[in-house]
This record gives sequence, structure tokens and C-alpha cells, in this order.
Amino acid sequence: MKMHSNRPAPYTAAVKIWIAGLVLGPVFLFIGTALLSLDNTNMDLEIFLIWGYMVLYGGIFSLPSAALLWLSLTLQCRFRQTPSGFWYTVLGITFVLTAAPFLLLIFLFGELRFTGLLVAYLAGIWLGVYWAYRGAKFEKQPTDDVPLDANV
Repeated sequence: MKMHSNRPAPYTAAVKIWIAGLVLGPVFLFIGTALLSLDNTNMDLEIFLIWGYMVLYGGIFSLPSAALLWLSLTLQCRFRQTPSGFWYTVLGITFVLTAAPFLLLIFLFGELRFTGLLVAYLAGIWLGVYWAYRGAKFEKQPTDDVPLDANV
């Protein structure tokens, strides 16, 4: 017996994950920065301007990663996976797509301060994964052997 999945469409999930990372990444960065430098409490309107620039530039530069995420979610939708396999794959893909640009910046500039950006954006993206797939049900796996091309 095959159970139907109520997972969101890959495009919808990719957009939710991308938007969450785009909006929440700078928020987490500001929270982390504020917690690390408690002596500087000069929070004014400039912080919203910086947040806006981060969202604008982050949105432009993260479009290739969003497209690759959509492609990978589409491929995952075509092939049946166990729920744990699905989660490991989604979290692994989002980690690689988020970490690669920041690790490149760390390598090129030798600045470890980009690590904070990586952690902040990764937290936002993983919250986006939760937002996109909360309450999703996964198809029941068949117990018999199924050929690899059965879902194509």
C-alpha cells in the first residue's frame, strides 16, 4: 500500500529555505555580534540599512545556490528515500551550498571573521528547512525489491 506524501513542491520548499536564510541570516549575525560585544550598545537606524544591504546582496549572490537547491530537492522528490535519509540529504546539501562560498572567502582573504557569517546564515537556512518541511509526511517505503527506474 502506497501512502501519499504531503511534502511541499520542490520549488516552494526551495523558495522558503532561500527566503529564511536571506532574512534570518543577518538577524542571527546581528544577535551574535551584539552578544559578543556587549560594551557597544549603539543600536540605531543604521543597523536596518546594513540589514537591507545584506539581504539585497545576499539575495543576488545566493541565486545560484537557490537554483542548485531547487534542483536537488526536485531530484529528491523523484526518488523515494527513508525519512532519515531525506533529512540527512537536505541538511547536507544546504550545508555544502551555504559553506562553500564562505569557505572560499575564508581561503581567499584568510579572514576567520567570515565563520560568523557562515554560522548565522546556516542557522537561518536550517530554520528555513524546518519551516518548509514541518509536518511533512513521507511515503511509506515498499518492503519488496523495486527496480531503480521504477520512479522515472
